[in-house]
Amino acid sequence: MRHNVAVSKPRVSGDVSESQSRTRLGYGFLLVAVVASYLLSVVGSDSDISYSILILVQLTTVWLALRVSEAQTLSRVAGVGLLLLGLGVIVTIARGESSVGLQELNSWWFLLSTVLYLVAPTAIVRHIVRLPRVDIEALLGVISAYLMIGMSFAFVFRILGVWQPGDFFGAAGDGSLADDLFFSFTSLTTVGYGNLVPAGNPGQTLAVFEAMMGQLFLVIVVAKVVTNMSRPTAPAPTPVEPEMSAPPDIDPSDRNA
Repeated sequence: MRHNVAVSKPRVSGDVSESQSRTRLGYGFLLVAVVASYLLSVVGSDSDISYSILILVQLTTVWLALRVSEAQTLSRVAGVGLLLLGLGVIVTIARGESSVGLQELNSWWFLLSTVLYLVAPTAIVRHIVRLPRVDIEALLGVISAYLMIGMSFAFVFRILGVWQPGDFFGAAGDGSLADDLFFSFTSLTTVGYGNLVPAGNPGQTLAVFEAMMGQLFLVIVVAKVVTNMSRPTAPAPTPVEPEMSAPPDIDPSDRNA
């Protein structure tokens, strides 16, 4: 008499493996997109075509960030809504149908970019914290989030330069988008060269807040990711197969019966 014992094998969750695969393929491309949007912001001119290309790259960057980070439903809905508004801005710029000036129209887009470039890093950090294993791709995601935070503050400074009555940098004028990015990252990294300084509030207060946020991000998020990367990965548990029980002995007399 033979007893068949079914041995169950451990299964890997499909959602987890898909998430890890998407992370391996995504955060490197996201960092490239963030750097591309930064470079376009620095070298771009004030023409309609330049702003349209910049907006397209920013939209692609945010879409990629929300996709790779597997953002929650609310974040995705908000992101998609803002992406559609961005496409509307592109169409308006291309057709020249805006009743306001190009600079003011772009300031409204920078307001949307500020929200997008703050929603995306939040989704990225939430996703990386929940990953079962931290690797180099997770580190690239954290760097992308850090750069997007710096760019979001630069967009706020650009808005203030357009909307507030006085010059944002005082004697240096309102500056360009490249100047705003330079000042934002010198504040985020607490380098502070001092050649560009906000003339008053709310620019000064925002600069202090950005410096504090940049240091907290490095101390808490980046340090935690690097620490988890340096830890050895625990080996996967070996599945234990159940022991096969020997068939009971049968008395020959019972077999003849």
